Amino acid sequence: VNGITAMLFICYARGMCTSPGTIPAGDRNWDYQAEDLLSYLPSLPSFIKEKKRSGERRYCKWCSKYKPDRTHHCRTCKRCILKMDHHCPWMYNCVGFFNYKYFYLLLLYSLINLLFIIITMAETVQRVIEIPTPFLTRCIIFFAETLAVVLAFIVSLGFAYHTYLLTNAMSNIEFWEQNDPKPDAESKATPGLYDLGLYNNLKASLGNQPLLWLLPVNPPRGDGVHFPTYDDKPGDRPYEDLEVTKTVVRKEGKWKQERQERGLCGPVGKEDEVC
Repeated sequence: VNGITAMLFICYARGMCTSPGTIPAGDRNWDYQAEDLLSYLPSLPSFIKEKKRSGERRYCKWCSKYKPDRTHHCRTCKRCILKMDHHCPWMYNCVGFFNYKYFYLLLLYSLINLLFIIITMAETVQRVIEIPTPFLTRCIIFFAETLAVVLAFIVSLGFAYHTYLLTNAMSNIEFWEQNDPKPDAESKATPGLYDLGLYNNLKASLGNQPLLWLLPVNPPRGDGVHFPTYDDKPGDRPYEDLEVTKTVVRKEGKWKQERQERGLCGPVGKEDEVC
């Protein structure tokens, strides 16, 4: 029992003190520029799956940053959170990619502790009913048992809900985007985009070692920016350097301009074809 309670406090401390993850600072690939050529190329970069309805890359007007997939802006924390689930006032922190495991385990161990309280206090409640007891003592015991039952009910709903989200590779925000989308939403979530099967979904949130899933260690691998999807083909690159892509686009534009100045308009390999 003491061990379970200790796990509860450890998960709470780690969830509160661990940063959920933000857009990488100092990386020019995520700096938003209104006239950036990349914002008009719908197929670029290839690892970005979520885009605006117009086909442009998602960006945050408050942070002036392009948004990685599954990233959303928290107005309470005043920053963009990687794989944002929700802002938790009880932890005074956002729940995101790097601390979601601790939040989920916090729900689990809170529920176990509450169920233990309910079961062990049941005998005390019965004795208070059968044996004459001071009024104040009886009120305190009844209140404690009722409070434990109510909290256990609430926490069990939250735990069941997040178990559903975890096993289906969704965050809280993605769930509501799919089931109750806003008419003015900048983009529409693709159902099941990150669903890789039960086992892989558990690994994505609880870590690669199944024996450590219920311990507040071994967080999931990754950077919170790149996510595998169900339509990824074997051999697909999980990451494409945006700076390299920019260079290719600039060189291609310069090459086309030089060919036009020389009066050439034929395809590659037929430079002798004059316009």
